[in-house]
Amino acid sequence: MRKYIILTIITFLLILLRVEAQSTSKNKRISLISMKEAFKKGIINLKITGSDQPLKSDNTDGGIYFGKCMTFNIQSRIDSLVYLKLDCGTFLIPDDESIQRMIITHYFEIALSPKSKYTNRLYAMCTQYHKGPPDIHTTFQIGSIADNSLVNISKYIESAYLQNIIGQDAIWAYTDKVNINDLKKYGADDNSIKITKSILDAVHVITSLNKINDPKKSKNDSNNSSFNTTKEIQKINIVTTIDKVPVKTEEVQTTMTINRYFVYSGIGMIFILSITVVYLIYKRKKDNKENNIIT
Repeated sequence: MRKYIILTIITFLLILLRVEAQSTSKNKRISLISMKEAFKKGIINLKITGSDQPLKSDNTDGGIYFGKCMTFNIQSRIDSLVYLKLDCGTFLIPDDESIQRMIITHYFEIALSPKSKYTNRLYAMCTQYHKGPPDIHTTFQIGSIADNSLVNISKYIESAYLQNIIGQDAIWAYTDKVNINDLKKYGADDNSIKITKSILDAVHVITSLNKINDPKKSKNDSNNSSFNTTKEIQKINIVTTIDKVPVKTEEVQTTMTINRYFVYSGIGMIFILSITVVYLIYKRKKDNKENNIIT
């Protein structure tokens, strides 16, 4: 009986140790890495081009190109799962210098399976007004993160679902210092420009569009900018669709935490079981000894 109990304990210990080893192995394979870094390290193959389904408009000076307008073709080169991210506010640099530099306007994250391929169109906008728009034959490389002002504009566009001409005008107002007449060439009107100004006010970025000479008026507009933007957005009924992140890092962390609790709880139970077995063995020996004395 005693040998059977000890053998059972050892078996449980070995099973739990194996579970812990598997959990640790999985934790080592899971990583969250920028797409740019993953490409540089040879973890993925990456090809970025313009999309065949952008929101697009052209004129003699250049072109406008926004929405889900950049196609990412990703292929894993490793035998383990990898989590990739692309931050909002990341530049995409064209290989052709006559084409506009683009900027990512929606955070993206994906769990890429071993040796798998993935293709998707991501949200981006133009940042060089006088250059041409990309197309499906234009290739890009991931560049650096933009400065704080441009990142803040991009994140506001993301949070307010302004993946449209209004958001694009806010980008150009900062990067190219465009005026109202420049923007009207691409379909902007007084209402859309008013909302574009509200975006710039909300993130405290001053351009030629929202430059205000009266400090008191500037302060009041800054305080009311978020409200005004929301009100105007509802008025013109803007609708856009935003990607859902396939897998959140928090979910992975929760899974790993549950695995740890399972292992630690199992070890605790085995410890209690071991103490109980030792006590029972001791009590049995004591009872046998007392019986022998009585006999």
